Amino acid sequence: MKHCVGCDTNKKNDQFYASKKSVDGLNRYCVTCCKVNRGTEQVRKRDKRVKLSRRQIQRCMQLRAGGQILRIDATVTLAKIFKRDRGICHVCLKWVAPGKASMDHVPALSKKGNHTFEGILLTHLKCNLRMGNRH
Repeated sequence: MKHCVGCDTNKKNDQFYASKKSVDGLNRYCVTCCKVNRGTEQVRKRDKRVKLSRRQIQRCMQLRAGGQILRIDATVTLAKIFKRDRGICHVCLKWVAPGKASMDHVPALSKKGNHTFEGILLTHLKCNLRMGNRH
């Protein structure tokens, strides 16, 4: 048994990658945490390149200008949501590839939802578009 630094749990040794730098020959993070960390980094790069998080904030501001009262947290990014939800879509409960990640507002922004950490969940883009403004 070995302790994973990422998820703070004890797991069997076969759930860790090999590492030549470590004293015991195993990585500090379990396979799942390594996968989430790699995915988070890819999402962060994609978010920076296409400015997804900035577009979400602009959309919230447009809805606010239309008369809705919204709470907006400008520190919310897709990478932070991906890491918090550990790369799992809350609709279909499957792994979300970093290129297919999307933010789902619950309740929807059009139904007076808020752009805060509590009001956003990770989904596949396809799942999010299929749901529309329902939850």
